[in-house]
Amino acid sequence: KNKNIYYKAYLNEKTTKQTGRKNSIFSIAYDIKDYFSKKINSGFKKGNREVIKALFLGDKSEIDKTTYLNFSKSGVIHVLAISGLHLGIIILILNTIFSPLHLIKRGNLIKIFTTLFFLWAFTFVTGLNASTTRAACMFSILLLGQVFNRKSNSTNSLIFSALILLGLKPTFIYDIGFQLSYVAVLSIILINPLFLKFWTPKNSITRFIWQTLTVCLAAQIGVFPICLYYFNQFPGLFLISNLLIVPVIGVILFMGLLFLSLATLNLNFKSINFIISKGIDYLKHTTKLIADLDDFIFNHIYINAIEVICIYIIITVFFYFFKTKKIKFAYLALTLTITYQTTCLLRPSKATENRFIVYNTPYKTTLAYQNGSNFKFYSSEKIGDYLKQNHTNKIENFNYKEQNPKTIYKYKNDYFLTINDKNFIPKNLNIKPKYILLSKTPKVNLERIIDMFSPEFIISDASNYNYIENTWKKTCEKSNTKFYSTKSNGAFIIE
Repeated sequence: KNKNIYYKAYLNEKTTKQTGRKNSIFSIAYDIKDYFSKKINSGFKKGNREVIKALFLGDKSEIDKTTYLNFSKSGVIHVLAISGLHLGIIILILNTIFSPLHLIKRGNLIKIFTTLFFLWAFTFVTGLNASTTRAACMFSILLLGQVFNRKSNSTNSLIFSALILLGLKPTFIYDIGFQLSYVAVLSIILINPLFLKFWTPKNSITRFIWQTLTVCLAAQIGVFPICLYYFNQFPGLFLISNLLIVPVIGVILFMGLLFLSLATLNLNFKSINFIISKGIDYLKHTTKLIADLDDFIFNHIYINAIEVICIYIIITVFFYFFKTKKIKFAYLALTLTITYQTTCLLRPSKATENRFIVYNTPYKTTLAYQNGSNFKFYSSEKIGDYLKQNHTNKIENFNYKEQNPKTIYKYKNDYFLTINDKNFIPKNLNIKPKYILLSKTPKVNLERIIDMFSPEFIISDASNYNYIENTWKKTCEKSNTKFYSTKSNGAFIIE
């Protein structure tokens, strides 16, 4: 709902028909992306081209699960989604290439607008996908700020770009990519100078390694609360993996720019393809080695939105301490940290919960008894693995059993009656169900059922047709019976 998406439908080839398309800037961008996708398919072997498409075109849909999981466990999953990191590296490459323009009149202005041209050309190559377009807008405003002599005010330019994007589409504020991109760049702008002030090596190689480490660490400090909130894990070796991966990404992107430029002219140099392929082999091998070190991957870390805000407050106070060197900020930061840790220790575990659940599973009816971390599912199909991945991933030591569905359930002192397209209401039913679940679009007279049982709740799960569900809702409103749709409101839970 945060993204103005209220319903979803599952289609197949039999229920869809292609009627053509309208030409637009997005269709042109998609055609450009499709052209380069075919060039990558013909120039690289299977296993490598999927990662190359992610890096060059922003298309990670073809990456196999094992490779994706290795990148995730290594703490470098962000390199597979084109964002601020990739465009920042590209801008750095372009600035280096166009640096001689400083020698001519208005050379800096020419360099900035030439960089903007190639930046947006690359954005078109990715098919104008959302994350790349957002990052391009952000860097465009930062670069244009230099035109108006705002070099020292990167923070204001960054905030200004965020306000423009949110003004155009307010729902971006709920987008994970938007949050991570802006928080990471803001962290680099604010925190990285503190690291560089602490130590600036004179040796160029040492300086490069140190700056790579500080940039990665600054970005990670900023984004780790959001990552914990959404992904519930923290890769302990992220510094080492980023140090080993990010510089190679820079080389691959540089060679990628050459590859895309030559592909535009329908040219192909095997030496460039060879370097890119070897770089991808290195990425896959390195991420696999790091991902296999399971002891350094911290899973099952669960925090809520309030805790995210608390962690950012602590980070902000520590930032002011290191920036101002005022001891009062250190005391405040330590006090807040200890307070937060104490509340976490005193918080009751979710594994102690006991409840009855009607899940929102597409086209299926699934109910469950939960007793701590133990679940007993009732479904006509094998559903446990799906639920473990999508609905119960925040339960430690998750265990479950699957059983065939029943018509009547009892939870505590209340009865739960299910009516579907196959079962019938038992005759001489001598119970008064508090809850009635309608599933598989049964042909029933809901008014009569409500008169017969006087239930407190009528529940409709995700296996019913929308138009029938709307009819049931109106019937319940007339009889002052509570109606609950799992499609609209998510799982129905009885505590």
